[in-house]
Parts: sequence; C-alpha cells; structure tokens
Amino acid sequence: MVFHEDGSLTPEDGEQLQAALPCRRIWWKREADARMAELLQDHPRCRRFRAENVFGLKLLDTLLLDGDDVCHYCDGDILFIRASRGLFEMPTAADAVFMMDAIEPVPWTFRELWQRRLKFVGRVNAGMYMIRRRVLDLDRLEWFLGFELAPHLRHVQEQMAWAWLASTFSAYHWDPDQVRVVSNQFPVTAELAAAHFIGMYRSQLANGLDLVAKSPLPRPMDIRFQRAGRFNWASKFGVAAGRVGRKLGLRPTRY
Repeated sequence: MVFHEDGSLTPEDGEQLQAALPCRRIWWKREADARMAELLQDHPRCRRFRAENVFGLKLLDTLLLDGDDVCHYCDGDILFIRASRGLFEMPTAADAVFMMDAIEPVPWTFRELWQRRLKFVGRVNAGMYMIRRRVLDLDRLEWFLGFELAPHLRHVQEQMAWAWLASTFSAYHWDPDQVRVVSNQFPVTAELAAAHFIGMYRSQLANGLDLVAKSPLPRPMDIRFQRAGRFNWASKFGVAAGRVGRKLGLRPTRY
C-alpha cells in the first residue's frame, strides 16, 4: 500500500500506519510537492489545479509518483462489507475501472455540451479506481483544464477529467450491485462488497458498520465488472428526466 499524505498527518501517525498495515511507502506532502513540481514543470494548468484543488492529489500524484503500470486507488471513506475475490484485479480488456455513481459528474449545460462536443465515460465516481498509467496524458489534461468551473462545482472537476481522459480507452465499472456509492435511494446493504460514503451520506456509515458487525461471514463473492456507458450532450436529457422524476417522488428501481 502507498499512502498520499495531504499535510494532516504527523510523523507519529505515519509510524502507526506502517506498523498496522502493509505500507510500501508514505508520500509526505512536502516531498510530493517537490517531486510534482518537477514532473509538471511544462504543464502550468495541471500545477495550478494540484495547488488549488485537493482532488488534484488524486488526479495526478497517484499515477505519476508510484510508477506502477496500473494504479489501484481507494478513498478513505470506503467501507468493505463482505469478503470478495477479484476486487482489485483489473479485467484484461480494461484500461480503467471506476465505481458507478448514481448521477453524472458533468455539470455543463446543454449548450456547453453541444458546443464542446466532448464525450465522457458515464457515471464515473473516483472513490475507488484502477487505471493504467497510459490513460493519464498530461498534454490532454492540460488542455481539458482550460475549461473553468464555477467554485461550487470544482469538487467534481477531478471526476470529470477522469471521465474525459478515459473516454478514448476501454472503461469499466464495478457491478453496482456489489460496489456502490451510497445514497438515500440506494442505501448500504449486507449484499455489498464495498460502499462509498460520500460527504452528504456520511451519516449512513454507522449503518454500514452495524451491518459488518452483525452479519455472518458468508463465502467470498466473486466480483463482476461491466463495460461503462458514454455520456455526451444527448445524455443530458436523461439526467434532466431523472431530476424531474425525483422531484415527483418517483424512486428508481435499479442503480
């Protein structure tokens, strides 16, 4: 395991992590900042994004600093509920595997999507991912970061970037019946291998911990993957229809 420290850990915290977990390395923020300044010297937008957006560490450091062909990444707010087989085994045909979000991470308007004509991998959530190094093309990312987002939308900029970068590669999702982003419509259940408790649903984490404590230990489940769909300007109609349905109190039957 490799930990990317954001400036909040103490040396004592690092010692505890290394004692408790199979920790190959901790990238302390100070040394990561120095190394990334070298790697991004020809990409000023990437440098700015990393400096101003905390998600820049996920987008850039995880692949550029570790040197492996495939980056296996996991946020700190993922709860592993059931034992599984193959959770972090990259499908042979895949270049990227993401969690499937319940919504699309592309907040552009119909007009912006139509004018820019960009395609994205649909419903990307980057709480967990497996990505081959070649997907992160710094020249392409530098160009994409030229599209500014309003301050209140910048928390999705990293996921948008992954969704666009991966759109020219073979992208997959974990099966959402096994690996899921928790929401009110799709709560945590004992049938999941892993659940992502994003900020607005962090209060449901107690329910997940209770499930882990009370559930018997079944045989490990075999993890399934599915090809990811695409999102473009036409997909926005489906997103708009979904919002109308939620306002009318209609609950989706599938994730």
